[in-house]
Amino acid sequence: MIITHRDFAASIGSLKSLRLSQGLSVAVVDVEDVFDEFSYGDKTPQAIKDFLAYAKSSWKKAPRYVLLVGDASLDPKDYLGYGDSDFVPTKLIDTQFTETASDSWLADFNGDGIEDLAVGRLPVRTAQEASAMAGKIVSYESASGSESMLLVADRNDGYSFESANSALRQLIPPGLRIEELDRGSLDDATAKSLLIQAVNRGQKIVNYTGHGSIDNWRGILRNEDALGLTNADHLSLFITMTCLNGYYQDPVMDSLGESLMKASRGGAVAVWSSSGLTMPDNQSLLNQQLYRLLFNGSAADRLGDLTMRAKSAITDPDVRRTWTLLGDPTTRLK
Repeated sequence: MIITHRDFAASIGSLKSLRLSQGLSVAVVDVEDVFDEFSYGDKTPQAIKDFLAYAKSSWKKAPRYVLLVGDASLDPKDYLGYGDSDFVPTKLIDTQFTETASDSWLADFNGDGIEDLAVGRLPVRTAQEASAMAGKIVSYESASGSESMLLVADRNDGYSFESANSALRQLIPPGLRIEELDRGSLDDATAKSLLIQAVNRGQKIVNYTGHGSIDNWRGILRNEDALGLTNADHLSLFITMTCLNGYYQDPVMDSLGESLMKASRGGAVAVWSSSGLTMPDNQSLLNQQLYRLLFNGSAADRLGDLTMRAKSAITDPDVRRTWTLLGDPTTRLK
């Protein structure tokens, strides 16, 4: 199911056609129709949740995947005056450290913090962005897959991020080439240069463990760097085990996850990142579980299935609720 704002419906036609050609049934739903039917026209995330629960329980062919096409905002009524960017609203939840967005909440029908339908979002604000993002996903499907992975570790400041990456290395099949970048042994400028070169060479997965914020990996990658990436022939799945890289609901600035998705000459086909603040030990466990599923599961598994199931290994409710897939949940890793 694709829930979109009407401004973007025509721009995702290529993605809809691709999924239909692959044997999926696709329903494109105008979010305004959801509001009309489930909240008397009031724009509210509860209406989306009620609609998804109804579809799962009542439709003859119940949906398994939900793609939200349109940005959401922490300022849905535009009190701050930065313009309306709340096209497909999300739920703002209270976590231990902050209030933040939870797309998982929209499809969490039993209250365990894990979505019951695989959810992804294309955080777009214009028809041009929607068309470009859909185009990247379509092109990824026909491109040759990379046999290389990049593991990036921040310097061990309060936590051994290098050890976290070592645990991941044990879960990667021997047929994949592993490139590693440990920031603790490099100055910032060298680490940034090596990181960008490695991404531009083409990686199946780019994995970061370390400190970060809304628009950066500490000292080595910022929004402007992400927008300049040139790996269009080998787009990567970015897995970011850090804080706030998925904070897409800010009405003023893009998160790093958004910038990776919006990069016009490369970047990401999908980004799995957090909209919140959580502790690195639970992040590491989540990362390991995703790798077990990626490399020991069925080849038919799609990113939405894998990221959804990975959360079941974590009891921390904030990790469960804040890790967000920016991208199409029906994408398969190449």
